[in-house]
Amino acid sequence: MNENDSEILLAYLEELGYESTESAQDADVVLLNTCCVRESAEDRARGRLGELKQMKLERPDLFIGVTGCMTQQPGVAQDLGRRFPHVNLIMGTHNLN
Repeated sequence: MNENDSEILLAYLEELGYESTESAQDADVVLLNTCCVRESAEDRARGRLGELKQMKLERPDLFIGVTGCMTQQPGVAQDLGRRFPHVNLIMGTHNLN
């Protein structure tokens, strides 16, 4: 995962008044910054999105977003949207600037 992109996202959220937490359970916003260099990283991201579904059911106000180079691969954003309708935002890293 691209640490620089994660830092940019964190700075944006802090400007909006959000604070970083150690646990997704304590968060109002969960953003996954994905990587497509290795298939195992993509599998972990998809697994984490599956885990977050239950949290979203319990807390409908929870905002879940996915970003990173994985989402920029052809057809991936559409596939994620179909498979994980509980996700609020899917965007590539090119949207960070």
